[in-house]
Amino acid sequence: MKYIKNATALAAALFLAAPLTVCGSVCSADIQTLDTPAKASLSSADGMSNGAWIPSTGSAAVSSEDDYAGEYILFGIGDENINFQGKKVVVTNEGDTEGSIILNSDGTGAVIDSTAGVEEPLNTWSVTDGEIHMVGNNYEFTGTLEDGIIKIGTDMPYYFALKGMDLSSYTIVEGVDFVKACMAGTYYLTKETMADGSVFLNRTQVSCNILRGFGEPSLKLYEDGTGALDVGDHQDITWNENAMTLNGQEYALTREGRSITIDMKDYTMEFTYIPEGETYLKLNWDEVADSVQVEYPGKFLSLGESGLKYYVPSSYAPRELTEEDMADDMVSNNVEEIDIDDDDYWDNDIYAYYYYLADDTYESVAEWLEEDSGLTWYPVNINGLEFLCWENYNEEVDTHSFWFCTFHENGYETDVIYRTQHTLINDDYRAFVYKMAAGILADA
Repeated sequence: MKYIKNATALAAALFLAAPLTVCGSVCSADIQTLDTPAKASLSSADGMSNGAWIPSTGSAAVSSEDDYAGEYILFGIGDENINFQGKKVVVTNEGDTEGSIILNSDGTGAVIDSTAGVEEPLNTWSVTDGEIHMVGNNYEFTGTLEDGIIKIGTDMPYYFALKGMDLSSYTIVEGVDFVKACMAGTYYLTKETMADGSVFLNRTQVSCNILRGFGEPSLKLYEDGTGALDVGDHQDITWNENAMTLNGQEYALTREGRSITIDMKDYTMEFTYIPEGETYLKLNWDEVADSVQVEYPGKFLSLGESGLKYYVPSSYAPRELTEEDMADDMVSNNVEEIDIDDDDYWDNDIYAYYYYLADDTYESVAEWLEEDSGLTWYPVNINGLEFLCWENYNEEVDTHSFWFCTFHENGYETDVIYRTQHTLINDDYRAFVYKMAAGILADA
């Protein structure tokens, strides 16, 4: 069980007077019986009618420190451990203890638990860059004040709204609906594990399959209890906090952090919520090293002064670089000496470049992602580094290339290119390329 116990002197003095069971018996174990601050009624706040919030016609959004003064009404509580998606969702306080924070323009104020009849003076308060600092006789607390909302507390924060504030951007739910409202969302497959505990698909293997065109396997959970499971084909499901129902069969569902695991009886599937800005595709050498080194024996080569190294199979031999190659910032070129179509042109190559970016080139993966380059590219995290990868077909020389590039803080870029003649392109080569790319890592 998880409780709020003496999180702050402010909470202890005013808002722990009456325990609150947030989710009743239907919630997951980590939120079933929260000793939370008593909730405040919003029935006296501007914009309230018959206990329902009516959005105001104009937002009371804070624009300067002069606008901070006013009464802030406690309108709900949250749980950051369950609300891992960062949604604006809180448990309603309607029908429970009223409470508010009053900020006077002279820097004083009060913290009030109206139901308990308790009022604590707020001796000083100040706001700097969206952070509010409050000091009373028995407490000192720092929280946030943004757009007319005061948020105090960390794991289980309390939310106060400036009177008249438009709360239509918040989802205010009953306790029994909180977990479901937080869990609803899209999750992506990150692991499959067999009944004996062995890993059938790790994150790297899942990513390789996606890069090979197999699609992004996902789990979609909607707030109404319906959803979809897409792992090769689309299947409709229903769900609650503890189970998923598929084709009339119920499967246990558990959540840990931002990951959901579904027990499919003889194997389990782990799906993870991927926040905006975080790369879903990940290639990790440790997860494929054993199989790669058996299937493609080889060694690591240094990528010049980039601080990186990359894996090259023994079937590839280094080619001596020409002056023209070095003028083009080529670091190395390894060729697999086969010539299937007898055109005196080696069919497989691995190139590496390390060069300084000109002022008019891209300086980050994010900049590349904003540009429509006409190529099929993906952001991918390789051993902790952000890369872009894409395929490119060159009709002039009839070759198919797979490019991986990353950007360094010193203004340089590293490119690793796996090239084959188009006549050889097949799914086996794609699989080979992404296994090789997993071997690009820091040259420790």
